[in-house]
Amino acid sequence: MGIDEITVDSVVPPESIAKLKEAESMQAPKLITQSSTLVDVLEDKCGHDTAKGFVLSDEAFPVNFCLLWDRLFGDCKISKEEFAPLADTDSSTEPQSFMDWFMQSRRGILNLQKTHWKLKGHDAAVLEFDKARIGYSRTIKFDMSVGIQTIGSVTIDTITSKTNDSICIKSVTTNTGAPFSNSYYTVLWTCIVRNKTNPNHSNLLTYYTVEFENNTFSMIKMPIQQAIRSRIPEYYHDLVQVLQESLTPQTETPNLPKLIQKAKETQTEETKDIRNIKDILQLIVIAVLLCTVISLSIEIQRMKNKLGI
Repeated sequence: MGIDEITVDSVVPPESIAKLKEAESMQAPKLITQSSTLVDVLEDKCGHDTAKGFVLSDEAFPVNFCLLWDRLFGDCKISKEEFAPLADTDSSTEPQSFMDWFMQSRRGILNLQKTHWKLKGHDAAVLEFDKARIGYSRTIKFDMSVGIQTIGSVTIDTITSKTNDSICIKSVTTNTGAPFSNSYYTVLWTCIVRNKTNPNHSNLLTYYTVEFENNTFSMIKMPIQQAIRSRIPEYYHDLVQVLQESLTPQTETPNLPKLIQKAKETQTEETKDIRNIKDILQLIVIAVLLCTVISLSIEIQRMKNKLGI
């Protein structure tokens, strides 16, 4: 399947399409104003109290915010000169985008597939910041190994706000292969804004929530939130660190070769994270079993009372 042939219907399980469409109907963010604080921006754009979710970052970068968009959401390729030190194959290997390299080499993501950005009624295309418009969306599909288990993920990115000084993207992610994966999804808001004091600098604002289906047991919500909270902040801390190291005041070209060694050094920490996630998944199973036992106990007691025992 070619990259432009991937569609939402072909990568998202049928039972998940409804929840993704429901998430897409959430209140669209308002525009950023120059006087906005971090909390103001996030609350305006998420449409509800940030206390219901989790703020990931408010990071400043010494580059124009258009370049930051290219690194995080653009399909711009790393030049062959920059890519060569990272590749394990010959020099004919096609260069990747920055995020492709980060997800595969730094995060160990498998089977990565992406569509180009597309606006309904228009052809899919590589999207530069100046051409980005509200309503453009793309689909990303990838697998992640957690112990002996492979968890599949599907993310739909949608541009929800665009001004001359900012752009906001909503990312809705569902998982397959994890316990109760049909019971929840994550919604991540990413806002890239021009720095108010230095127009040549930019800020990255990120915030996310965990959304549950109405029939999800309340007892398993907390373990699921804990599992996600243990993963997403660590991922973004790593991403911000890589961006800060690769984008310097002297150049707008990523200095990536030195990062490959750091990627190898983090493998031990990744193994520890996997063990933590396995422990949390076990807690979820225990919580469900406990919920079942409690329900049975209540039902047995009700029957005893009814029979006068």
